[in-house]
Amino acid sequence: MAANVIPLFKTKVDRESKLNYRPISLLDSLSKIIERVVFTRLYNFLLDIKFLNPLQSGYRPGDSTVNQLVYLVHKIHEAFEQGKDVRMVFIDISKAFDRVWHKGLLHKLQLIGVGDPLLSWFESYLSNRKQRVIID
Repeated sequence: MAANVIPLFKTKVDRESKLNYRPISLLDSLSKIIERVVFTRLYNFLLDIKFLNPLQSGYRPGDSTVNQLVYLVHKIHEAFEQGKDVRMVFIDISKAFDRVWHKGLLHKLQLIGVGDPLLSWFESYLSNRKQRVIID
């Protein structure tokens, strides 16, 4: 299966620079359904083994960055009331999905108890991917 990739212009400046485009993968309906089923199975498994940090918001149904902001403000206020210093580090990994070490990810999935057929699906999903770039 191959994904169709379209470059989506993301800013109102230079259309000539490729850095101003974000690739969007368009999958067929069957692939979307399969990905949703796999996500749900993996997510429920991670919840069952209490693997996810309760403070993690990304890709969690019913959670949002607003909840994280409220929590952060609360912790800052709490620290100030106790006379403590507050330091923060924020990290945004650019193109994080593209930077994932596939063998390491598969190894970690196996270490936490993900077995076949789900592990084999991930291995297949992460290898020999094909894409077609469509420019309108």
